[in-house]
Amino acid sequence: MLFYQFLISLVFLFLKPYFVIRFLINPSIWRWRLGLGKFPVAEKKSIWIHAASVGEINGITSVISTLIKSNPDCFLYLSTMTTTGLAVSQNYQTNIQIEFFHFSSRLIFRLL
Repeated sequence: MLFYQFLISLVFLFLKPYFVIRFLINPSIWRWRLGLGKFPVAEKKSIWIHAASVGEINGITSVISTLIKSNPDCFLYLSTMTTTGLAVSQNYQTNIQIEFFHFSSRLIFRLL
């Protein structure tokens, strides 16, 4: 047991600079990963759609198009958990708020 604790500590010691550099490159993504992001407040009716990855983003394209056509005055908020999902979702040309979101955020636990 002591050996594994030592091994894990050693691995994290060497990985820490990697994560610090990644945080410095893109701090906004890491704020969401750590549950520190802030949701926009909409004054009108809003719909939140969460798609975990690229496949789900591609799968909900028709759902989003239908929602936009049937609810033109509605605020759409799209969240994704992966950076590739975020990049793909940025291709939408409509008025949708798109954010990176980690599902273990403190806000979700307050809402539940």
